[in-house]
Amino acid sequence: MEPNLAAIGTMLSQRLSSDHLESLARQTGFLRRHRKVTPLAWLQVCCGTVSMGVISMRLCAISLGWLSRQVISKQALAKRLTSASAAFVKAVMLQEFQRQSRLGRAQSQGVFSGFNRVLPGDSTVCALSPKLAGHFPGASNQNRAATAAAKLQAVWELCSEKLVGVGMTSYRVNDQKASARIVGMLQERDLVLRDLGYWSVAVFAAILGRGAFFLSRYRCGVSLFDRQGSPLELLSLLQSAGSFDQTVEVGQKERLPLRLVARPVPQPVAAERRRKLRADRDKRRRPSKEQLALLGWEIFVTNVPPSVWSPRTVAEVYGIRWRIEILFKAFKSHCHFKTWPDGNTHWMETLMHARLLWVLLFQVSFSSLLLNRVANQPKREVSLLKLIQFAQQQSVWIQTQLREPGGDKLLLEQLLRHCTYEKIKNRVNYQQVRQHFGLS
Repeated sequence: MEPNLAAIGTMLSQRLSSDHLESLARQTGFLRRHRKVTPLAWLQVCCGTVSMGVISMRLCAISLGWLSRQVISKQALAKRLTSASAAFVKAVMLQEFQRQSRLGRAQSQGVFSGFNRVLPGDSTVCALSPKLAGHFPGASNQNRAATAAAKLQAVWELCSEKLVGVGMTSYRVNDQKASARIVGMLQERDLVLRDLGYWSVAVFAAILGRGAFFLSRYRCGVSLFDRQGSPLELLSLLQSAGSFDQTVEVGQKERLPLRLVARPVPQPVAAERRRKLRADRDKRRRPSKEQLALLGWEIFVTNVPPSVWSPRTVAEVYGIRWRIEILFKAFKSHCHFKTWPDGNTHWMETLMHARLLWVLLFQVSFSSLLLNRVANQPKREVSLLKLIQFAQQQSVWIQTQLREPGGDKLLLEQLLRHCTYEKIKNRVNYQQVRQHFGLS
């Protein structure tokens, strides 16, 4: 049996009772009569694929056989891969999300002390087998070859360092179409940090309607007006004044009153931005002179007032949004979010939800547990990438040490040695960034 399956089974059984799982399995149609393969064993194997470099029906059937104390063929396993299987695993995942959303959260501090939660969100693309192109169509290419891909959408809470929203969508549901999904989960005084791909003035208005806040980069070409309703020529204003920090009306139709902040960037930075824009753009859509000129500034829109954040703080806070990119890198590098099965759509959907469930359980069983052990150690700053790799590869040893007398001390020593940042001059790590913002 895959060694990590035992650790994953422990995580699942600690959080999810067998009776409750059986009830969910019957409600979704996955379990219609008593069978030797229990819902817990099924979840255990599905979540266990995060440890597999290669996913095959044969390997999963072997693991399921060990857990259920019987021989199971890959054909028998394939028969279980129905829409009910995906529905069952998704139901478990969603219930775990609801459970965690009710747990206590860290109190916002420092520059975030006036806010409830701090929520950066982003997406990453997961390439799939071309055999799945019919159900998960990917990007078109010049050869018109069939491609398949899905998109992982995630929302991270910075203060507590937890996922608070996650899901898989079609690749063709772009970020702007997915932009409004965050509105339903917002609470009063939440702060949303938005990538430019999620730009939507209508969604900004909905966020304000929830009594929440947001910070986003400005999309070039969106109409701007002064408080009297006269059009603003942003480039001319910036070229004459150098910087900008005023309330403007955003959107030709919406005329949403928002704070616009613009600060100049160093010439080498502006030149590199222009080089990338020229190189990355579709050759049929050349960037305008105005668009190239505006790259000499970093431009943001927000409803956070100047009395709370200075223009410099606005720019610094936006930079911390990249934390979620590190999370995606960790998933893809150490949790095999780049490895998916061929052919069977229901198997693919089942594993999508199972891996998201594993991420949630990892937060409770490992991430918070290990982070708390290192947090009180002076000048020791944890690397999320190293922590996830350590927990993924050493999960059996971690749980063994937690049960052994004196094992807790050895676990801490291992964490301090192998999961903290190396000391490198002239490089600021994420924990130092958190300290700068007063988060730790």
